Amino acid sequence: MKRRFRIRRYHAPPGLAVVWLVWPLNAYACPVCFGEPDSSQTRGLQAAILLLGGVAGLLVTGIAAMVFTIRRRAGRNAP
Repeated sequence: MKRRFRIRRYHAPPGLAVVWLVWPLNAYACPVCFGEPDSSQTRGLQAAILLLGGVAGLLVTGIAAMVFTIRRRAGRNAP
């Protein structure tokens, strides 16, 4: 007995095409995606990336300092 599998394909809803035809500006890329370097959105995104990188760096530095401190204290108290 052979099993037949049906391939299911995803189709976008027809309303989406109507929206793109009515509002064509919504289909264009934003200044960040398009690559406009002087846009306020681009500057804000760059600042956000630097901020999140700094927070991640501080977090990793704090964890490393904690491990170093615990290791040093454990070595000091060893018999």
